[in-house]
Amino acid sequence: MEILTDIENNDDYPKKPEPIERKLTKFWIILLLSNIAFLVVIIRLFVVQVSDAERFRIRAEHQQQSKIELRAERGNIYDRNGKIIASTIHSISVAVDPRVLKEKIKVCKALEQATGISYRIFLKKINSTRSSFIWLARGIMPGNARALEDIDVKGLLKFREPKRNFLYGSVGAQVVGTANI
Repeated sequence: MEILTDIENNDDYPKKPEPIERKLTKFWIILLLSNIAFLVVIIRLFVVQVSDAERFRIRAEHQQQSKIELRAERGNIYDRNGKIIASTIHSISVAVDPRVLKEKIKVCKALEQATGISYRIFLKKINSTRSSFIWLARGIMPGNARALEDIDVKGLLKFREPKRNFLYGSVGAQVVGTANI
């Protein structure tokens, strides 16, 4: 008897093979789990590519594209003798964000110098709005806008915009053609 127990306790002695039923059970569990994982991936792909496709397309479009408005520069118009009748000059337009602008009076006084309009009108316009963007003046000629060039205030927005200049006044403007902002 003692000899038998020594053989059973010996680590060098090969172990008994597992029964075939236990191996099959492990196989089916692994197969089931891998099929469930595969099914979850297939369902997620369906949701992303079919159900939520439009939402993801719009999201990708916003991430990959941006719209930048490029204004076309209008050319000069000449008469039959080669003299310029109409040309384009760059004017200054001013807007503010009233929520951010701290130095309102300073900005309004500079606009008064540039446009000749009382600073109180600009101040009233700024204080009467709840919007985050308001135009104060558009189409200020560059020579008049010198008072605005030195001001660097948070909330003040300055834009360069093209403006049509008719060298002979507005007499022939309707013939040559006019354009709005």
